[in-house]
Amino acid sequence: MPKKVTVISNDMYHFYETYEPISKRLFSGPEWELTMQDYIRPVVEAAEKPDLLINFTIGCGKPDNNAHLTLDEQKVLEQAVEAGMRALYVHASMAVVAAGSPMYALTLGRFASHPKEHDPVFCCAIPGTHHPIMKGIAPFEAPDEHYFCTVDLEKATPFLATISVAGTEIGGWSQLKGKGRVVSLTPGHTVAMLDKMEPLLRNAIQWLMDDN
Repeated sequence: MPKKVTVISNDMYHFYETYEPISKRLFSGPEWELTMQDYIRPVVEAAEKPDLLINFTIGCGKPDNNAHLTLDEQKVLEQAVEAGMRALYVHASMAVVAAGSPMYALTLGRFASHPKEHDPVFCCAIPGTHHPIMKGIAPFEAPDEHYFCTVDLEKATPFLATISVAGTEIGGWSQLKGKGRVVSLTPGHTVAMLDKMEPLLRNAIQWLMDDN
């Protein structure tokens, strides 16, 4: 039976057209059943959760006045991961995440700032780390919106560094949460970066879906 994947991929700064091609490439095989949507709330409200939830955006808020998830709604997603759902948070999905919230317990990171310009961002394994997600991943670089985030290093397992003229930052981390798994990646604003990230995204998905 195909694994069900829901991708959240559209807001006022991050567009469906940016994330559709990479999503369709990642989940083109018969082992996947892909659904792409703008909003996260239908996932919260659905009785059956996807096997894998991918957030390229926060899936709520402006421009449509679709209210941000309440703490109770966020808790539903946290409980779904603890019960076995897998979640991948990319770039803008870490915006508007409050410290101490159930969403922060999932992302383990929250947006702090980014430079105005889309400068080249160099991505590589953090020296001394040996995460399975980085196996076979060569350093890569592309213009992008270089996110700087507050990361819960007591719970997160960092594996990716991002470097630009603005500085050096942790760009990827993972966690085991109950029966589920979560990966957070800060790059991914531009099509150029998403194309370079594809091997990393494939490895992240493979790690997320591994039950061993």
